[in-house]
Amino acid sequence: MQNYSQIKRRIVQYADLYYISRRDFYNKMEISRGTLDNDSGINEETLTKVISRNPKLSPLWVMTGEGFMLKEENSEKEKIRTKNIISEDELAALIKEKDNKIKDLKDWIKQQDIIIAHLIWSSKKVNSY
Repeated sequence: MQNYSQIKRRIVQYADLYYISRRDFYNKMEISRGTLDNDSGINEETLTKVISRNPKLSPLWVMTGEGFMLKEENSEKEKIRTKNIISEDELAALIKEKDNKIKDLKDWIKQQDIIIAHLIWSSKKVNSY
């Protein structure tokens, strides 16, 4: 068993934790029984079936053993990491949008200042009568 694939070991670990039986796992993955029990490596088709049919299973963990077995255990970090990745064009567009909003708000404030000044002037005029 020296050549037993580490990827297979991790898939078996996941299957043993989250499926009723190994047979149930094979059926749901639509892979041949015993596929994970032999000493050979794992083929791309089998790996793709396992990862695509288990959306919470972390592909990074399956392939390298790094991180968490389940994506949701690390979901907040993943959201933050992916949320912060934007292109330079998107960033430039966001900055331009912000600048336009600031300009619009400054214009609105100037209009409000004029209205306030007019109201103050009007109230002084009315009070002087």
